[in-house]
Amino acid sequence: MYTPVWGGYLLHILFGIKWGSVVATAYMAFWAGPFTPFFPLCIAITFAIKKLLEKAGIWRVKPKNKQEKEPD
Repeated sequence: MYTPVWGGYLLHILFGIKWGSVVATAYMAFWAGPFTPFFPLCIAITFAIKKLLEKAGIWRVKPKNKQEKEPD
């Protein structure tokens, strides 16, 4: 969620593009506000990515019981 902030500041630092820091600051100020759904969105995106990774087989859920064998 804060990648545009990092990107904007890096554009300003590395290439001297001043609007990068302006946009980054405005973006950060908006999401840091009291009535923006930052944390619920972060949690929802995290669970969605986890579900996609599990579905794709990239991330395997370990069995809860040690007696159960993991699939090969």
